[in-house]
Amino acid sequence: MPNNENNLAVKALRLFEEKWSTQLHVSLRIYKRIPHGAGLGGGSSNAAAVLKAIPILFDRGISQFELLEMASKIGSDVPLFILGGTILGLNKGEKVEKIVSIDPGHQIIVNAGISVRTEDVYNSIGHELFDPSSIKDVIKSAETIPRRNDLAPFAYKISPDLQEVARILSDTGGDVLLSGSGGCFSVLYASEDTCKTAIGWLHKQKPDWKIYDIGLPR
Repeated sequence: MPNNENNLAVKALRLFEEKWSTQLHVSLRIYKRIPHGAGLGGGSSNAAAVLKAIPILFDRGISQFELLEMASKIGSDVPLFILGGTILGLNKGEKVEKIVSIDPGHQIIVNAGISVRTEDVYNSIGHELFDPSSIKDVIKSAETIPRRNDLAPFAYKISPDLQEVARILSDTGGDVLLSGSGGCFSVLYASEDTCKTAIGWLHKQKPDWKIYDIGLPR
């Protein structure tokens, strides 16, 4: 994680200094819980947290529209963390709107320790992957149609080990989906029992992998 001006959290701070024409005396400390290069938006969520916190710290009013505009200057997936919840991202992802949340079901997130640079994945594509006009139709049936990530084949080419991880996870009986551009996976199971069994097996067979059960009751 860059400890300099390239850090997205620092960029968020600099935007306020530019907007308010003043230097802000702020110390940023980041406790990194979301792995770097995981496809989970760790850096982007850090930036969004700074954007939301600075106006509160300095007691300065700012509209959500302004925050979204500033967020889009930092990165295409920063605005979604300003809104929170289930989000539809349009254009490059920076145009966002809230949609009805989808039940997470019996789901785990798996981090096998493989990091993939988002820039490398997108640079390897070179063409449009889908028809944007079909997005809302897909969302309407999101709980019934198969899950899909069009970035997965490109991420697998860059890191073949990711494809092997996907194969192992598929053998546990779950529906495997690469998260973002990689390298974490979402695995959705048909029942709570199947999910718990898979977690137990993965802990035993792959003790170095980190597993987060996000869809099981606490």
